[in-house]
Amino acid sequence: MSISITCDRVGDLIRAAVWEVKILRDLYVDRLSAPDFTGALVRGRVVRVLAGQKTAWVDAGLPEKIYVESAKPLKAGDTLTLRIQTTTQEGKAWIGVITKGTEGEGALGIVTPPPQVW
Repeated sequence: MSISITCDRVGDLIRAAVWEVKILRDLYVDRLSAPDFTGALVRGRVVRVLAGQKTAWVDAGLPEKIYVESAKPLKAGDTLTLRIQTTTQEGKAWIGVITKGTEGEGALGIVTPPPQVW
């Protein structure tokens, strides 16, 4: 079995393909001007909490807020480190998962960029 990866870039469009012999197994397409943040590890501040529930919206300085559910109560102003699960919901908050719980003050934004396949 032979696996190969091919990639190219045209303008701000990047494409990568994973081939097994001559069969296409995976295809990844991303734009440099609007990258996909799925899988990125980010740090953000809770900006809104849904009353009576353990759900919140987090601002990490990205184009959309990140929606998270927590096992323990959150409050506005808490700083969280989380991983973005999906960015496919246009016009809605992205879905994230808390990775370390609440933490002290610090810079907000991307801690680790999303995994790159190429």
